[in-house]
Amino acid sequence: MRQPLFILAVALGSFLTCARAEAHGAFPEGRQLMADPTNAQRLWLRTTYGILLSEDRGTAWQWICYEAPGYTTAEEPVFGVTGNGTLLGAMFDGLHRTTDGCGWEPVSTELSRTTNGLAIDPSNPNHVWALISRGAGDGGFESELWGSNDGGDSFALVGAPYGSDGLLLSLAMTPADPKRLYISGTFAAGGGALVNGVLASKDAGKTWTRSDIDAPAGSSAFIAAADPKVPDTVYVRFERSTASTQEVSESWLMVSLDGGQTFKEVLRKKAILFGFTFTPDASKVMVGFGDPQGSFKIEPADLGLYAAPTGSADFQQLHPNHISCLSFIGNDLYACTSQFSDGFELGLSVDQGLSFTPVMELGQVTPLQCAAGSRTGDLCAAPWSGHVCNDIGACSPADAGPNGGNASDDGGGCGCRISEASDTHTLFGLLSAGLAAAFALRRRRHLLR
Repeated sequence: MRQPLFILAVALGSFLTCARAEAHGAFPEGRQLMADPTNAQRLWLRTTYGILLSEDRGTAWQWICYEAPGYTTAEEPVFGVTGNGTLLGAMFDGLHRTTDGCGWEPVSTELSRTTNGLAIDPSNPNHVWALISRGAGDGGFESELWGSNDGGDSFALVGAPYGSDGLLLSLAMTPADPKRLYISGTFAAGGGALVNGVLASKDAGKTWTRSDIDAPAGSSAFIAAADPKVPDTVYVRFERSTASTQEVSESWLMVSLDGGQTFKEVLRKKAILFGFTFTPDASKVMVGFGDPQGSFKIEPADLGLYAAPTGSADFQQLHPNHISCLSFIGNDLYACTSQFSDGFELGLSVDQGLSFTPVMELGQVTPLQCAAGSRTGDLCAAPWSGHVCNDIGACSPADAGPNGGNASDDGGGCGCRISEASDTHTLFGLLSAGLAAAFALRRRRHLLR
């Protein structure tokens, strides 16, 4: 019964090992924007090429390589900012943290294992949940739920949310009921079959009930979010990425209105569902579909931002181009867009997605300055000067090479060097197709969220 899940775990580990040699070759896209609850000016943006930090609400952005926190371009780690300003990252190598972007450390020895889920209560960001789920070495899996009430400074083991025949993939909670938790996973169904399902708890993880969801083979389920005002409403996104075949990738969204007992499909597109958020009053949900590039095949007409009343399938397209993250900060909606279609990488909307203004563009990013001896200071200088500044940043004469940051071939097949923000629209207007193709050749299949 455990063999299919064991094979999945081995494949996952092998893929991560191969990906370590890929360097900073991922197509540049934003993935997750976070605000610091202790500092209204501080924003963190996880991207496919590392982490960006802004200390002035998006005017300037500083880059941190993914080697500093300790993940790879093949991963889609989950990050979150706690009530004491700590940035936590749930990764294949465990739960890591930083307070300034320079120094990174594991949270604890116990949490230095595959952490697939991270949930922070927005109404009390000192309340944090972390989900571990990994191969147990006997063909099965071990899963643990940990909780913190001090902003991630310390964690206590809550218990095991499921047995050894399930690989747990994502975790969510709702401020409407801090004891309500949801976990998605892949479970052995007998006869070598696998089934996607959702675990629900009403008592802060002490007991769980499981509901299975019918989905095609090869698809994976992730909790998109639980309603911030109605704890029985939870959304699950499914992804079927087919990078190795001619089949088109697709994603779809399902909702449960009864606490995870039953689900209905409300939206399906031939693109990857990267962004999901509720409006501040929770009356609507917003969904963003994007293109991960590389060998993935999508339907360009399906890209964009969609919105519908909460619980309904009445989605309307508000923005027609790539979206790879969505986040409300106050009443402002931020979206990870595409330099190649919109002219900027991060946009701000004050009319709930009807229009966007630029917040961040490729070519404006500079490296975070950290002291020698810090992980960021020691690990990020070489990739920045060797490749990354040419791809996404503002290169100084010292690290831009003889062309001083102008458009040229960087030796890695990118063919772009952008140092002046005023150049970006012109250069990307002329070179967007060529740049997209070149980056796509370097893009490998992204891993589970």
